[in-house]
Amino acid sequence: TDLTYAALRAASDAQRETMRRMGAKASLTLALTVRGNLWGLIVCHHATPCSLSFEVRTACEHLAQILSLQIEAKEDRAEIAHRLELRRI
Repeated sequence: TDLTYAALRAASDAQRETMRRMGAKASLTLALTVRGNLWGLIVCHHATPCSLSFEVRTACEHLAQILSLQIEAKEDRAEIAHRLELRRI
């Protein structure tokens, strides 16, 4: 089953083992995607089991989307600056 767009999903065995070693009982993972490709992850861990409300999860996802757009804009500016420098040369 493709869970690409799933908002909630269980942790993989490897992630559960890593969390166990760290002493974490809860985690939140947010994907940073730029131009449809995974650019990075924001991963948060907590020492006690906890669940976040829908509103908090939505706010976190919104912040990740804004950060993704900022990364894309910064990369675009760098590409434009590079092309302008090449044209100047």
